[in-house]
Amino acid sequence: MKRLLSVMMILAMLMSMCSVALAEEEPQKITVMGLSWQITKIFIEEAAAQFEKDHPGVEVVIETLPDYASLPTYAVNWMNGETDVDVLLIGDANNAAQFVSRDLLYDFEEDLKFFEEEGFAKDDFLGVGLLDGTINDKQYGMPIICEAYAMNCNNAAMKEAGLWDEDRDAPVMPETWDDVYEYAKKLHKVEDGKVATQGAVIQWGSSTFATLIAAKQGMDGTIYDENGILSFESENFRKMLEVWQKGAKEGVFSKETYADNMAGRNSFKAGITSLLLETGGAFVEADVNLGPGTASLSCFPGGYENGSYGFSTVAIIPRATKSPKLAAQFIKEGLLGKNSQTGTLNVYGKMPALARYFENAELKDWQFLQVVANNSVCTPKYKGATKLSTELHPIIQSYLDEAITLDECMDKLQAVIDSMEKSAY
Repeated sequence: MKRLLSVMMILAMLMSMCSVALAEEEPQKITVMGLSWQITKIFIEEAAAQFEKDHPGVEVVIETLPDYASLPTYAVNWMNGETDVDVLLIGDANNAAQFVSRDLLYDFEEDLKFFEEEGFAKDDFLGVGLLDGTINDKQYGMPIICEAYAMNCNNAAMKEAGLWDEDRDAPVMPETWDDVYEYAKKLHKVEDGKVATQGAVIQWGSSTFATLIAAKQGMDGTIYDENGILSFESENFRKMLEVWQKGAKEGVFSKETYADNMAGRNSFKAGITSLLLETGGAFVEADVNLGPGTASLSCFPGGYENGSYGFSTVAIIPRATKSPKLAAQFIKEGLLGKNSQTGTLNVYGKMPALARYFENAELKDWQFLQVVANNSVCTPKYKGATKLSTELHPIIQSYLDEAITLDECMDKLQAVIDSMEKSAY
């Protein structure tokens, strides 16, 4: 018996030694790929340089992804067990669907045990980030930066209109969409027949789907019906659309995002627009462009309590990589490190994926948006989700222009949802 136990102990030691050897035998070179703006705004070059300094002998190569249209090429390569990228950044977890259905990605939780290390537990992350990176209940995408919809406010305009909460030293938060309309009406200024100051811009361009989800979540606390299917049908939602149409007709709600998705952000950071309803980070752009203290955050009805619409840039690791552990380590130390997470927050107005870095925020409004983001929802993980970004805004624009009735608008929105492939990937 003693001899048997000795043999078993020796075998266990040998197996342990083999596992260590395998880890050590990983190639000490990884390639990280992302869009040019991601490389810049996440400080990836700086993260790579520091990682190489901290780990002598390791090489981190950075490549620029031209666009997401090239992603199918990677699927083909990965299916053949080949890859020239070890960490790939994508701006929407739905873009990873083509890889998930073929089991081409590592699951950060089950395969890589990513959340077991201190400081990287799930509770350490911003809620909407993890949610956005989850497909089929598995963490295929690791959030790196996050964003959430809110109401960006021009401070001077809000104070002049009597819409400043002195106790909170922050803009007054509207309780209803009628309030939003009244605020915009007070803020709207016309001089010599021309708009001098735009009351409000609501994102009604190609990102209208995000505005609808954000508004519905805020008002009703959910974007799903009793069967768990996306639905915009509610009395609150219908009332909101009526308010939108009234504001658009009077001009206090601008239609400028119809033709240019970025028009609202541009007019807000130029000081022309007083209220901007889209991604909350836009207030930072105004602060940078017009001076510190120019802008701050509020939220549309219910958004602070119930959440909004959020999304993230996530990192994925292909199973074809020869260095999965090194890739995961770079994500932890580099992309989720203090320099990248704090820099993207304070310099570029992107929320960190790790909640602890909000403590390093230079502007207090980030704590406000953190609360909103923690309760927010993201794009439903449907196979047909792309229809939301291509088919909803023409419907809403037609209603705002009074080309269709409210009932017709709601019917058309529902028809898009009904036509979508809603099964999981």
